[in-house]
Amino acid sequence: MALSVVKDSLNETDHELRSLLWFAAGLGVDDATVFEIYAVVRKEASAAGDVTAEERMAEARRRLVRAAS
Repeated sequence: MALSVVKDSLNETDHELRSLLWFAAGLGVDDATVFEIYAVVRKEASAAGDVTAEERMAEARRRLVRAAS
């Protein structure tokens, strides 16, 4: 894998996590829960294969809302 592809992937992950952390803070969800949900959603999306970043983020947000309830 080319270094630029790995770097782009890390940048995407960083951006997604920052976005979810801000979203979760508004809901009162702790950081550990955000990391756990994000890891599970990424793993499930990877296993499913054809999941867009937007779909993955929407699912993570849904789970964060449920965690806040």
